[in-house]
Amino acid sequence: MNAFNNDLVVGEDFEDRTVAYLNDDNHNYLKIEGYFTAFDLICDKTYNTIECKTDLIAGRTGNFFFEIDGLLKKSQAKQLYYEINNKVYVFNFKELKDYLRQLHRDGVKPVAGGDNKSVKGMLIPIDLLRSMWHIEYYEKV
Repeated sequence: MNAFNNDLVVGEDFEDRTVAYLNDDNHNYLKIEGYFTAFDLICDKTYNTIECKTDLIAGRTGNFFFEIDGLLKKSQAKQLYYEINNKVYVFNFKELKDYLRQLHRDGVKPVAGGDNKSVKGMLIPIDLLRSMWHIEYYEKV
């Protein structure tokens, strides 16, 4: 299995676990199947939308990696669920995007990352964004 297909399987597993974790009597989250860049999950009762991202190396580096052309430009989700080592960092996505834009205006430059360093993104220390996220823990289902 190549790196892209492996990442896809890991990402879809995270989406499935997130749906299972969030669904209750007041929330019915649905996973968007296929290629859809606006968001990954939507609640059919509240219309909340979620983008799900897994990062397999952030636990070692201590940094979030936010892809510019994909995640930051295309996603229209209200929340970002970002998984690192079974911890899920939950962000208000608009606030996060606004903050990252300000960091860029202040001189933080995009870096190459992802498979073969082929994706430009913002590499941001996890602790720098501490005031912007809360953590959810949930077991694999």
